[in-house]
Amino acid sequence: MKIGILLAAGRSTRFGKDKRVECLPDDTPIVLASSLNLKTVVDRLFVAIRENDQALEGLLSAAGIEYVVCVAADLGMGHSLSDATRRVSQKLESEGLKSCSCIVALADMPFIHPTSYQRVVAALEQGASIVRPEYQGHIGHPVGFSEKWWPNLMNLEGEQGAKDLITDHANELNIIACDDPGVILDIDRPEDLSSSLSNTP
Repeated sequence: MKIGILLAAGRSTRFGKDKRVECLPDDTPIVLASSLNLKTVVDRLFVAIRENDQALEGLLSAAGIEYVVCVAADLGMGHSLSDATRRVSQKLESEGLKSCSCIVALADMPFIHPTSYQRVVAALEQGASIVRPEYQGHIGHPVGFSEKWWPNLMNLEGEQGAKDLITDHANELNIIACDDPGVILDIDRPEDLSSSLSNTP
């Protein structure tokens, strides 16, 4: 089984307002577009959100997308990811399932094509340990982790997410080339949205 974890517990401080619910030209909220792209290639998708995030709770529930609440989200992305993986693991165990490979993606990257997610999944299925896509020499997202990394992911801290984990185990990192600018296009500021649109196929 393949698990997707979409990190959507940030505060959008550089954007100036909640970018997660900002709409793309087709009127799809950014977080929902990112969720649906990832959902197509995993068996279960969980979106990590903040505590008392009623806007996302309602949006995701209406779309039939599962979410987990990260109580330590304000401490940084590492805490969000560890909290999310821990809660997902608890959910799986309660259903008699075991932790498995997972794809970690970011909510502010709605232009990643499903085929890029699929390539990361395929690499994990072929035995890769850690997987990241690359576009024209630039390393991007999502990041795929094999089953063995769950304990490490559940113990992350700080602002860097899994960056230090990946750096410390660079010998196990598999880079796959993708013809998809979406893997490196994130939305931090309002102007990034129009810039990203002009750079997508």
